[in-house]
Amino acid sequence: MRWAAWFGVWAVAAARVYVGAHLPLDVIGGAALGWAVGAVVHLARGTPGHVPMPEEVSRALAAAGHPVTAVERVHADARGSIPYRAFTPDQPLFVKAVGRDQRDADVLYKLCRFLALRETGDEAPFSSPKRQLEHEAFLAVLAGRAGARVPEVVVTTDTGGGVWLEAQQLLDAVPLNSLNPDEVGDELLDDLWTQVARLREARLVHRDLRAANVMVDPDGRPWLVDWGFAEAGATDRLLAVDVAELLAATACLVGPKRAVDAATRALGAETLTATARLLQPLVLSAGTRRDVLGHPGLLQELRVALGERGVSVGREKLVRLPLRPGVIGAAGLAVWALHHLVTRVAGVGELADVVGDGSWRWLLLGALAAASGYVAAAVALMAAAPIRLPLGRTTAVQLAAGFASKMTPPGQGSLTVVTRYLHAAGLDPVEADQAVRRTRAAGLAVHVAALVASWVLLARSSFHSSALPGGWVVLVAVAVALAVLGAVLWQPLRRGPGIRAALGDLWALPTDLRAHTRAVPLLVGAAGVTAARVAALDAGLWAFGAKPSLLVVAGVYLAVATIAPLGPLPGGLGVVEAGLVVGLSALGVPAAPAVAGILAYRLLTFWAPIIPAAFAYRRLRCQGCC
Repeated sequence: MRWAAWFGVWAVAAARVYVGAHLPLDVIGGAALGWAVGAVVHLARGTPGHVPMPEEVSRALAAAGHPVTAVERVHADARGSIPYRAFTPDQPLFVKAVGRDQRDADVLYKLCRFLALRETGDEAPFSSPKRQLEHEAFLAVLAGRAGARVPEVVVTTDTGGGVWLEAQQLLDAVPLNSLNPDEVGDELLDDLWTQVARLREARLVHRDLRAANVMVDPDGRPWLVDWGFAEAGATDRLLAVDVAELLAATACLVGPKRAVDAATRALGAETLTATARLLQPLVLSAGTRRDVLGHPGLLQELRVALGERGVSVGREKLVRLPLRPGVIGAAGLAVWALHHLVTRVAGVGELADVVGDGSWRWLLLGALAAASGYVAAAVALMAAAPIRLPLGRTTAVQLAAGFASKMTPPGQGSLTVVTRYLHAAGLDPVEADQAVRRTRAAGLAVHVAALVASWVLLARSSFHSSALPGGWVVLVAVAVALAVLGAVLWQPLRRGPGIRAALGDLWALPTDLRAHTRAVPLLVGAAGVTAARVAALDAGLWAFGAKPSLLVVAGVYLAVATIAPLGPLPGGLGVVEAGLVVGLSALGVPAAPAVAGILAYRLLTFWAPIIPAAFAYRRLRCQGCC
């Protein structure tokens, strides 16, 4: 009946389009409305249950050649499956059931992991329950052959209703993290690390080697369970990540010294050298990261303990970012005075009329363009780094870097945040510095190329110029004075590596890109940052009635952005506003709409992101990511 009903729905929809009563978009809208109504009903009244009954599990296991005497549901957090206990004449079984609901939930879970983590190694988000359980069973069998102690996989089968089962040996054991520290002896730790050493020899990684996935039986023997994220033929980095995960997890239980001693006895100091620089919060799973946050300074203590055992840690101590909240207050007072001057130049009455007639739709587009700039910057950094970085967290880091740049001396905050993030992701100081310099050089190259191209095209085109607004001399004087003040204070040379290093990176960029495997996304991300800023400025101008060509907006913005870093205030405050007003007015944009659009642009790109960026910065600092 359900199939018949669906056939009727789509037959009527096709017929209405065929006779011309509706457009295809009407049909799609109607289907979406119906789906939304159904979703609301399910949300309010609950959805039909797709959890297999114990009788179905019993029949499926019997059909697979394993008759059972009883099946009972286990009410526990099984993360992506429904657990059961099944009792056979020979041995009790632990049964995992994965069906449509678990698969659909797994889609969202894996997509979140894709945005939040690096190199997740998950199966494709839309893989079937059958493939998911067969993958887990296969890796568990390989781990057992390699010498790890894992529950015996008995069978994988389906219930006939789209639900698949994996039956394995039921352990009489408790999780490692449920034991007291005095219950975790050296013999247990040595046994556990010996199994990890055997997995390394077979190039197998668990990918979720937290304490909850280590079960300890009454004889004190550790078992490794939950192989859903495991991977065969692993890289050296993934093998090191597994060791870092277990090292941090066991250190939370028995302390850094005992954890390091056990790992050193089984793996040796040379193996642990590759792991030392991965002892960072971003490398660990969410469960282990929560445990580590409950032990402040644990990761640093682990590095110290490794160094005492002859392990080359090879990390530099990172200096905390020197936040200066007074900077934003001083900048606010300065920009208030400047904006007061700018509004006087445009005419207060005329500016009020322009603002009253503004279009909020264009401002919304400008906000979206400004937000896309952070995503583009994240893409560029991901391409510049030698390891895979998560898009979501890297975007948050770029947002936090923007906040830090407003709260610190110019040029210091953003570079410090990004560098600390790369260190926390597992890069050594040299690799992190190379990634930052590569990103900066790509951005500078794109900016210079776009600046030259835009002004060549402007020179060849016919654009309408107009007289400069009254008071433009004062604006130019303010911009020049701020630039000279910045130069006198040598601020550009104090910012990070300085101008000479930036030009050197730009000169070496072609050679670097030829050797870099992800040169295209690096340049695309760098171009996206510039394009987002130009689009935000253009949307702000159109919102208040100014309708300049995109070429004019790009040319003026790129020229002003070139001299903006000379200013002593964060974000080029003062230089940007004055330069944009004079430049756009000189190229034919009326003064009042130009001033309103520029102020809106600065609101969207400089002031509005401060609050969300502050939250992002605080969150990442708490997680040890920057």
